[in-house]
Amino acid sequence: MCRRSQIAVLLAVSCSSAGAANRVLGVAEAGKPFLVGSVETKPEAGPVPVVDGDQVRSLVDPVSFRLEGGNRSVLAENSTAGLRRYGVDGVYFYVTKGSIRFEARKQPLAICAQDRLYVPSIPASGEVAIENGRAQVRMTGGTMVRSGTDGCGDKEAPAVSLSGASGAGGGSAATTATATAASAGAASTTAAVGAVAIAAGTAAGLVSTIAVVASTPPAESPINPAQ
Repeated sequence: MCRRSQIAVLLAVSCSSAGAANRVLGVAEAGKPFLVGSVETKPEAGPVPVVDGDQVRSLVDPVSFRLEGGNRSVLAENSTAGLRRYGVDGVYFYVTKGSIRFEARKQPLAICAQDRLYVPSIPASGEVAIENGRAQVRMTGGTMVRSGTDGCGDKEAPAVSLSGASGAGGGSAATTATATAASAGAASTTAAVGAVAIAAGTAAGLVSTIAVVASTPPAESPINPAQ
């Protein structure tokens, strides 16, 4: 409990720091030194805040991430991943080497490996690894709602799909409804505004639904059963 309280306080202090209010994604720690950018961290320093744009490289020990919103992930030894904000309160990992295990409990999480996008359902757990020049996915719970059909990169996270559909289904309900309103053409401005308002309401309903589903995390963490 003391350890959890320490991490919670660290996150709170980091989020209140000037210039970092909406950039802190969580904290990282390992039993051996690891790199955040070009800076080597020391285990005795405790959990290290990670922010939007950081690159983390594990060396001889896995690096554990405690992310805002309750999500967890573990970067395997001798692995490298960049971190970005995903949507409003999710995290996007851009893996360039090795593998990462994940547990999406409450907030959106996305992983890019070999420039292909993988987005697990909420809740879900598993691993995305780069092996023999290819991305490999191993799920231990839940499913992948976007499973490598979409491209991705290191500069910014792809847009979050509110519908939870894969790239083939594409787009949120708000996008679809707005496009329908625009195609009406001859409809009055009032009607178009009404259609957009309905779309916004539909999107809000989807967000609410996702939040309800996400509020029931797995009973036991496959990454760390004690968490």
